Amino acid sequence: RCGLLYLSQDENELGGWAKWRDFARTVGVTTHVLSAEEATERGKATGRKWKGGVFSPTDGTADPSKAVPVAARGIVAAGGTVHQ
Repeated sequence: RCGLLYLSQDENELGGWAKWRDFARTVGVTTHVLSAEEATERGKATGRKWKGGVFSPTDGTADPSKAVPVAARGIVAAGGTVHQ
């Protein structure tokens, strides 16, 4: 888990992130949609003002070369098959 921060000037993108936040709550992922002020503060290293953003402090990344074999083993253990 490394968290994530996305900043934007695009209203449509911000709307999509609000929908993501709503979904994330249902699966236990803490996600905050940031106001322009909050996004600008979190992104101050960019030297820009932002319309908004999304911050998910507990989110993470997955390396496909490590994640896929684990998922495949789980599928096989549950009785499924995996085909390349």
